[in-house]
Amino acid sequence: MKKIIYIVLALSVTACSAPQGQEIQSKQTPSEVISDSVVSQVVVPFSDVIECYGVLDLPPEAVHEVYCKADGYISGVQLQAGSYVRQGQVLATVTSPDFSVWHQEFIASKIQLDWQQKHFDRSRQLFADKAISDKEFQQIEKAYLLDKAAYNAIRNRLIFIGFSEADLESPAALKLSIISPSSGAVSFVEAVNGQKISAASHLFTIVNQNLYQLKMHVSAKDIIHINSNTAFYFLHHSDTVRGHVMLINSKVEPDNTVLVHGKIKHSVAMQLIAGQKVFVQIER
Repeated sequence: MKKIIYIVLALSVTACSAPQGQEIQSKQTPSEVISDSVVSQVVVPFSDVIECYGVLDLPPEAVHEVYCKADGYISGVQLQAGSYVRQGQVLATVTSPDFSVWHQEFIASKIQLDWQQKHFDRSRQLFADKAISDKEFQQIEKAYLLDKAAYNAIRNRLIFIGFSEADLESPAALKLSIISPSSGAVSFVEAVNGQKISAASHLFTIVNQNLYQLKMHVSAKDIIHINSNTAFYFLHHSDTVRGHVMLINSKVEPDNTVLVHGKIKHSVAMQLIAGQKVFVQIER
C-alpha cells in the first residue's frame, strides 16, 4: 500500500513542477513509438520513347561519281574537296584535237542533210504532180533518210558525250564542260589543269547531303511500336534533327535487334558526316 501511494505522489510532483501551459512529454524509447503512416504504392513511369543508336548513311542516289565521256585534257578546274556546288554548275572543261574533227563531221553531215531535205521536198511535189516515177522518188527518199540517220547518229553521240546544241551550232572550237549532276558537297577531286584524261577517269564525287538517312538498330521487343511513319529525333550539337521511319527490315540480327531505315526531314547543312553514330529517340 505504501509503494503504490509513493508512485502516485511522484507523478503528482512531476505534474506540479511542469510550467503552466506546457504539456508533459512521454519519455518512450524509439522501440515504443507507434507509427500511423500508410505505405504508398510506387509507380514506375512508362517511357513514351524508344531509345537506340543510329548511324548516319547516304543512299546510292545521293552519291554521284563524275567521269568524262571522252579523252582529252583538263582545263578550268577551280574546285577542291569540301566545295559546295549547284546542280548544272561547270566543274571543269576538257579540250581535245578530236573535238575539232567531230565538229567538222557534224557540220558536214548537217549541210548534207539540209540539201537532201530540200531535194526530197521538191521531189515529193513532183511525184504528187506525176512528174517523176515512183521508183525515182523512192530512191530520193532513201537517200534523204540515210543522210538523216547519219546526221542523227553524229549529233546524238556528241550530245551523249556532253556537248550542248549551242556548242554544236557555234563556229567556235568545241570545249566539253563537265557538269555537276546534283547540288551538294564535293568529296573527291582528281582533276588538275593540263591533266590528260580518258573516258574511264574518275574526276569528281558529289554528295547530296539533303538525302541523308539514318540506320537504327532497334530492340526486337520494341518493333511492334514502330511503323513506316513513326517519328524520331536526335541531337546534333545544339540542333534537334528530326525524321520518320521509312523501312523496317523483316530480319532479326544476331544481337536481337532489327534494322530500321529512317529519312531525315531537315539536316544541318555541311555538318553531318556519313558513318557518324548518334543517340536516337523514337516516339511510340
